[in-house]
This record gives sequence, structure tokens and C-alpha cells, in this order.
Amino acid sequence: MVIFLLSSFTIAFLLYYSYIPTYGHLTKKFGNVTILVGWVNEPALVGDLNNVLIEIQKGSGKGISPVLNAFSNLSASVKYGTLTKNLDLLPSETTDGSYEGKLIPTRIGAYSIVLKGDVQGQKINGEIQLDAVEGKQGISFPDTSPADANTNNALVSKVEGTLSQLSNELQDAQDNIGQLGKNLQNVQNSINSINQSADRTYMISVTAIGVGLAGIIIAGFSLSRKTKI
Repeated sequence: MVIFLLSSFTIAFLLYYSYIPTYGHLTKKFGNVTILVGWVNEPALVGDLNNVLIEIQKGSGKGISPVLNAFSNLSASVKYGTLTKNLDLLPSETTDGSYEGKLIPTRIGAYSIVLKGDVQGQKINGEIQLDAVEGKQGISFPDTSPADANTNNALVSKVEGTLSQLSNELQDAQDNIGQLGKNLQNVQNSINSINQSADRTYMISVTAIGVGLAGIIIAGFSLSRKTKI
């Protein structure tokens, strides 16, 4: 009987904890550089201020050491779907080789960190997944009223619409800047062509004047000889 109760308790314990989501920081190696990323506050909840944590170390085994000033030649951005945002990272005040960037995740789902550049000569170009951002329903108390839920849904829709509009406006601005650069290059090419034409015209004019002067001198010399004769 006791063994049966213990077995039942063990099974119930395992079943209970099998449904508890696990959180943690993920690591990825680039040559001899190891990069760890994760949320400072876990689980990350939609709409709450959080920090993205990035730890960078170099070496292996007992020779591993934190990398200071790791982002001098390295950039980091957070990615959600097709949207990306640069992260403003600051060194940790307590841990060497650790950097944090503030972020308020506004949508539920998967986020990742995109890294490009190099760390002390080691090329870095990759993407590391963050733990998914979750909603607050499971830990909110008391439950929101229907009116509150409608207000929250409207607010979320408004925020998503604003983000999409900003993304489109940013893309349009980038396209306009690219077109402006092409127009400036065309103007520069036209100016260079005019300068080259002007230089050729000037040389032709100088040559013609020189030839004319030479002709006058030769004619004068010929006339003077005839007069003497």
C-alpha cells in the first residue's frame, strides 16, 4: 500500500512538473568565442520592461575569460518576425563580459538576437533564439473585466498598427535616401562630363590661337623678305 502511494505520488509529481515551462539562457560558439543570451527577468511578459542579457567569453576550459569592450566591432539587434531593432547595450556593473539592453516586448511570441561583426578578430555572424515572450493571463489576478479586456485589445491593436506604420515609413525613407544618392551621383557625373568638355574646348581654342599666331608671324616674315628683295 505504501509503495503504491509512493508510486502514485511520483507519477503525479512528474506529470505536474512536465507541464511547467523551463527558462534559460542559450549559448552559441563562434570559433573560440562563446556568446550567451537570455532575458534578465524570466519569464518575459508582454508589455513589461525587461533587459536582454548578452555574455561574451573567449577561450575554453580553465583558460576561458570574459571579453571587455566586446561591442567595439560588434552590433546586436533584437528580431521579431521580419522586424528588427538595434539594441543599446551597456556593460554590467557587477559582471565582466556581461552586457544588458532595455526592451519592452510588445507582442507575444518568439524573439531572437542577431549579432554581426567581430570579437577580437573572431568573425561573428549569427542569430540566437530568446525564450518566447508570454502573456499575463496565467499569473494575473484578479481577472480583467470584459470592458478591460476590450480596452487592452484595442490598445494592443493600436500599438501593432503604429509599429507597422513606423516600419513602412522607415522603409520608404530608406528608399528615398537611396534614390537621392543615385540622383546626386548622376548630377556629379554630369558635372564631370561638362568639365571634361570645357577642358577639351579650352585646349582646342588655345591650339587654334597658337596656330593663328604662328601663321601671322610666318606671313610677316615672308613679307619682310620680299620687301628687302
